[in-house]
Amino acid sequence: MAAVLPEPPETLRAFASARRLGYPLLSDARSAAIRRLGLLDPLPSDYAVPYAGSFILDAQGRVTAKFFESETQYRRTAASILALDGAPAAGTPLAAPHFTARAWSSNRVLAPGQRITLGVDLELPPDHHVYAPGAAVYRGLDLKLDGAAIYEIGTLRAPASRPLFFAPLRETVPVLDGRVRVSRDVVAKWRPALKKLGKAASAPASVVGTLEYQVCTEVVCHPPGSLPVRFDLVLEPWTR
Repeated sequence: MAAVLPEPPETLRAFASARRLGYPLLSDARSAAIRRLGLLDPLPSDYAVPYAGSFILDAQGRVTAKFFESETQYRRTAASILALDGAPAAGTPLAAPHFTARAWSSNRVLAPGQRITLGVDLELPPDHHVYAPGAAVYRGLDLKLDGAAIYEIGTLRAPASRPLFFAPLRETVPVLDGRVRVSRDVVAKWRPALKKLGKAASAPASVVGTLEYQVCTEVVCHPPGSLPVRFDLVLEPWTR
């Protein structure tokens, strides 16, 4: 991993040394690289800066994914990128009937403008399934989050479903089974997060919500259910 920044080498060298960074900081002091890549942010600034973003490269140097923001004050964390790629994340077990579940967050601490990912991992027993998001009539799987005034909550992310034909009712429904990860991005909105912090070194800013679901087997369909979820997050100022 490396970071490309518009500051001169001496500035980056001092910052990397002070923060004991374990990866290189590459200086693009004249912004030549970001101009060639078409990443220059046109908004007025003290010096030329790129759109905030990250590229994922494979072993051959080919870009396999990219994550960019439309405004430079917003950034997706590296831990969020890894979580979207399926990396395990430490979490809290949920007391769920008919399946096991664990609520997790890509980051516990975030700064104003950072984008992180909150999610729940489910593991369903053999021959069990949940209805996929958007399933008609039945309660589809959903992770509903309330970020109050501090956070912007993103759209639900869930695996692709498979069709299940239920012969007694002659209907085909979308279902998920086995191991299932659902998540939503959460962004600490710039001004509300700064206001929440004030001059404090940190401030608690939890997100609460519910996991909604309906579990069935080939012979039994359990009533719709929901589980409360809570993510104890902490806001901290940017390091400068």
